[in-house]
Amino acid sequence: MEVDPQRTAYLANKRFGEIITEGFRLFFRSYGFIILPFIAFSLISILLNVFFLTDFELYVSSLDKSLTDLLENATEGSDLTNAEWNLL
Repeated sequence: MEVDPQRTAYLANKRFGEIITEGFRLFFRSYGFIILPFIAFSLISILLNVFFLTDFELYVSSLDKSLTDLLENATEGSDLTNAEWNLL
């Protein structure tokens, strides 16, 4: 890989403001195409959660099942001892 001394000297002699403005220009030109789909997917996720999944979350929370209740029901029909359940 060959390094061009004229380009290196040009980059070294740039002012800080020029570097920052070129960086912002590159950001808005290139990364806009990356950020816009992420924003679209986030909005879709929020809208799905608000309009469609709210009823499902309410249903799940209305079941009033806790983890301990589920584990107690699971232990009734199993062949494991209490020590084995504690190990799990």
